[in-house]
Amino acid sequence: MAQMIILFKICMIISCLAQSIYWLGLFLRVKPRKSTQANNKKVSLVICVKNDWDKLSTNLDKLLLQNGLIELIMIDDNSNPSNSVIYASYLINEKIQIYPNNGVGKKQALETAMTKVKGDWILLTDADCIPNSNMWLTKMSDFDSQYKIVLGFAPFWKTTGLLNSLIRYESVMNSLCSFAAIEINLTYNGVGRNMLYHKSLFDIRLMKADIPYGDDDLLINSQAKYNHTIYSLDKQTFVYSKAKENYKDYFLQKWRHYATSLHYRTESKLFLGVYFLSLFFLYFSFGFLFMSHQFLYALVPIFIYIIIKMSVLKFKLNHFNEEDLFLKSIYLEPLYLLHLILQSPLLLFPKKTW
Repeated sequence: MAQMIILFKICMIISCLAQSIYWLGLFLRVKPRKSTQANNKKVSLVICVKNDWDKLSTNLDKLLLQNGLIELIMIDDNSNPSNSVIYASYLINEKIQIYPNNGVGKKQALETAMTKVKGDWILLTDADCIPNSNMWLTKMSDFDSQYKIVLGFAPFWKTTGLLNSLIRYESVMNSLCSFAAIEINLTYNGVGRNMLYHKSLFDIRLMKADIPYGDDDLLINSQAKYNHTIYSLDKQTFVYSKAKENYKDYFLQKWRHYATSLHYRTESKLFLGVYFLSLFFLYFSFGFLFMSHQFLYALVPIFIYIIIKMSVLKFKLNHFNEEDLFLKSIYLEPLYLLHLILQSPLLLFPKKTW
């Protein structure tokens, strides 16, 4: 028992140190950036749609009124025939072009889109997403052309309830990790609800067509190694969507997202693995040492961690426009960790469908 206690004391200290490095050395770097040049890029807005044409009716005006929009390309990914009347009504606008998917699935739909777009730059979002302003397209594309990938933040609408808070907290933490990785030239993923990249980067082979998910993540994970990447935290570039309303749907949605990480580059897995494992062992070691009456070794490291994390998180939540999560994060983080633990066994059984 004495040896176990010593082991957990060491584990507690190492985990606290690792988490402190992430928060002070990486997450603290994430911040809004100023535009670097006047926007002169030709940007095509692309949306792949499967049976979600009705959702577009609530946000189509927001999309068409985007400053600098040259075209809106929508690829119909084998929607049910009942949707044909809905999307046919969109064809009256000269900026809208709708094409059938030449294959099956989002990866083939994106490949179809690349053969149709006029712009050199592709801005991606989903049918249920609503830009926060009419300057979304302009602000996402006003970075120096040396950057071939621009990642944006895609938050969820704020509603009441614990699940909504948890989903929004996870969204912030995922983006914080993703943007921090960009800061050290270790970009590992991209969220298709809000992402811009140069058309020349598209290569369906990098998306691993035999895997029915992870199109955006796999492309960015492969291409970012060789191309400059930047992110936008300008609140005008945020793209909102509705969060899942029950945990089962949310759990299944995240299953494919986490399963995609199995196909990341080794350095990407290491970056994420150290963060999540150190967070797990921090809490686990705390629990073990506290139950073993090793209060000094349990409480001092956890208090140091909480002070560091909360000090940094306060400013980061302001950047992400999620200030109400600050005090909630005290209990949301353990729930977030529990959610990750519940998800982890599913990594052994990757989803076979989208």
